[in-house]
Amino acid sequence: MKKNDRFQFVVYRENFLTIEECTKLRDTLDTDELVDASLAGDYTENLVNTNVRRTLNTLFQDENLSKRLDVAIRVANKHYFNYDIDSINKLRFLKYGDGSNYTWHTDIGAKETSLRKLTAIIQLSDENEYDGGVLEFGITNSTDCQCVDKEHCTEECKGGLLRAKKSQGTLVIFPSFLSHRVTPITKGFRYSIVTWMEGDTFV
Repeated sequence: MKKNDRFQFVVYRENFLTIEECTKLRDTLDTDELVDASLAGDYTENLVNTNVRRTLNTLFQDENLSKRLDVAIRVANKHYFNYDIDSINKLRFLKYGDGSNYTWHTDIGAKETSLRKLTAIIQLSDENEYDGGVLEFGITNSTDCQCVDKEHCTEECKGGLLRAKKSQGTLVIFPSFLSHRVTPITKGFRYSIVTWMEGDTFV
């Protein structure tokens, strides 16, 4: 049997997008055409449940960004995950406003969502533009803090839930089966892009 000694639950690429690129994407995609986001899973139709997920979203096309994400995810997969992957899904723009959140969930479900292997999220917002909206994972840091950014490590992150980096332009990649949530926004707006690298379902 093969094992993976380099596995990481969450990996980052900071400055994946510049501040200018983030701003341009946000200004272009934040329109009145955004709709309530639906849930992933085995549903005959898209299911909107604001008790679980309260955010706006839209699909969009950006060939250059898709190619850059495809390369970055494949590099991360080679170094840390070694999953059987095939192609990247469509890009989805997300907007979290006051009261928006997404409770604990995984990105894998039945049918089409069973193909998801790796989730990729780009932080478009400046972290100082909003309060709340923390991307947390269903795993804990050890008492010996495992933060990648040791310089900004605090007592709060030791032994607590693992929280994603919030610096603008950061790309976050993690297995789609990893439980995660976005805590409620209490002020401002949080903008992000999400997509998935897909392949044959996990067996």
